[in-house]
Amino acid sequence: MSVNHHLTPREQTIYNLLVRGMTYWRIANDLELKTSTVRTVVNRIYDKLAAQDALEATQQMAQRRPPKLHFWRPWEKS
Repeated sequence: MSVNHHLTPREQTIYNLLVRGMTYWRIANDLELKTSTVRTVVNRIYDKLAAQDALEATQQMAQRRPPKLHFWRPWEKS
């Protein structure tokens, strides 16, 4: 099975709330969804990231993000 790292906008929103430590209930309440819907979306996120839990999902997402580039600006002092 190929791992698909492309999250939909809804999945990305729920992922961002999940990694901030919000509960399924709180996410559902804030987004006006059912808790079961949030659970389904979270499971879909875990499947796409080949993760077992939020920690693994966060690690997978961190690995796919490009590193921040630092540009040297001679006029700025370090």
